[in-house]
Amino acid sequence: MVIVVKLFLGPANLSKDFFLSDHQAQDKDAENVKKTFPVQRHLKRLDPAVLSGSWLGILIACTGFALDYFLNLALSQWLNPEDLGDYSVASSAAVFGGMIAMLGADQALMQYLPQYLKEKDWPRIKGILKFSFLLVLGSSVAIGMLGFSFAFIKSDHPILITFVALPVISLVLLSTKALRCFHHIFMATAPTNIGLPILVMSGGYYLVEHGGVDDWDLVGVFTLSFMFILLFQLILLKHHMKGEIRQAIPIVESREWTGTALTLMLSAVLFIAMEQMGLYMCELLSGEEDVAIYAVLVKHARFLLIIFVAVNFSVLPYITPALQQRNHNKVQRLYGTSMHVVLWGGLIPLILFIVKGKELLRAFGVEYEIGYHSLMMLMAAYYLNFVAGFSVPFLQFAGHRRIVISSIAIALFIEIILFSWLVPAYGFVGATWSMVVTLSGLSLWLMFQCWYRLNLTPLKLSSRGEG
Repeated sequence: MVIVVKLFLGPANLSKDFFLSDHQAQDKDAENVKKTFPVQRHLKRLDPAVLSGSWLGILIACTGFALDYFLNLALSQWLNPEDLGDYSVASSAAVFGGMIAMLGADQALMQYLPQYLKEKDWPRIKGILKFSFLLVLGSSVAIGMLGFSFAFIKSDHPILITFVALPVISLVLLSTKALRCFHHIFMATAPTNIGLPILVMSGGYYLVEHGGVDDWDLVGVFTLSFMFILLFQLILLKHHMKGEIRQAIPIVESREWTGTALTLMLSAVLFIAMEQMGLYMCELLSGEEDVAIYAVLVKHARFLLIIFVAVNFSVLPYITPALQQRNHNKVQRLYGTSMHVVLWGGLIPLILFIVKGKELLRAFGVEYEIGYHSLMMLMAAYYLNFVAGFSVPFLQFAGHRRIVISSIAIALFIEIILFSWLVPAYGFVGATWSMVVTLSGLSLWLMFQCWYRLNLTPLKLSSRGEG
C-alpha cells in the first residue's frame, strides 16, 4: 500500500520548486485589487484573456447547440426513421473516426505550438504544423480505406461516403486547433459549431425544394460542408504561414511530439470508455428499459460539457507558455479562472435541470420520469468533474501524463467492478451510483494530484493572499 501511494505521489518536493514567483508584482496587484468593491475585486483577479475567450466560446457553443437542435428537427421532417438512423450513424462515425485519426496530434499541437509562437521559434512552428498535418493526413487515409473496405460489405449504407471523406473531416478538426493556437477563437470554433449546421440545413432545404432528399444526399451535403470549411480554414492558416515562418527550415521533433500525442490520445480514449461503459454493462446485465433510461440520463447530464469544452478550448493555449515561464502566480490564476468560469457558468443549466428535470424526462415518455433522482446525482458528479477537469491539461502539459493515464485506467477498472455488482441488482440506478462514485473519486484525485505535484489550489486566483 505504501509503495502504491509513493508511486502516485512521486517527488513532490521537486515539483513544488518548479515555479518561481515575482512577489513584488503580486503584492502590487493585491494592493490595487483591495481598493475595489468585493465583486469587482473578485472579477479583477480572473484572467482577462481566458474570461473573454471563454464567454465567446460558450456563446458560440450554445448557438451551435441551438442550430444543431433545429437541424435535427428538420432532418426528422425530411427523412423517414430508417434514413434518419443511417444519416445519424454516418455523421457520428465521421466525426468519431476523424478524432481517432488525429492520433492525439491536435492535443500535442495545443501543447507545443503556443509556446513556439511566444518564443518566435519559426523552424519548430513550421515543423510541428507540417508534422501534425502530414501525420493526420496519412492516418486518416489509412483508417478511411480500412473502414471503406469493411463498410463495402454493406454497400447500401451512406457511411461509405464518410470513410472516403475522413481525411477532410480530420483535417478540419486539426485546423480548428491550429487556428486556436493563433488566438482566433471565433474563426476556430464558428465554422464547425455554427457554419456546419447552417450549410447542412441550407443544402438539405435546397434538395427538398428540387425533388426530394434521402440519407445519401444529406451525407453528401454533410461532406461538402466539411470541404467548404476546410478550404476556409486553410486560407486563414496560409495567411499566418508567411514571412519568417515561410522562409524557415522546419525542425521536426518527431519522437517527442509523437510520444506526447499518443499518450494524450490514450487518456482521452480511456475516459470515453469510462463514460460509455455504463451503457454496455446495462445492455449485458440488465434490460432494454434500463439501457434507454440510463442513456437519456447521461445525455442530459453531459449538457454541461458545452461550457467545459468552450472554456477548455480557451485556456489550453495559455498553459504551456505560463508553465515555461515558471511563474506560479500566473499558472494559479489560469487554473483558478478556468474553474470559476465553469463553476458559475454551469449553475444556470444545473438549476434548470433541478427545477425542470422531471418535465424534460417526461418529454421522452412517462417511464423516464422515474430517473429524476438518478439524473440529479449524475448532474452533480459531472458538475464536479467539469470543474475539476482542468487539472488534467495542467498535469499533462507539465509532464505528468503517466499519472493521468494510470488514474483513469484504475478508475475504469473500479467502475467495471461496481457495474458488475450493482447493475444486475438495481438496473440503471446501480449504473448511476457506479458512475457517480468513480467519476467523483477520479475528479477529486486529479485535483489532489494537481495540488501535490504543481502546488495549484482549486478555485484560488493567486499564489499569495486571497483566492
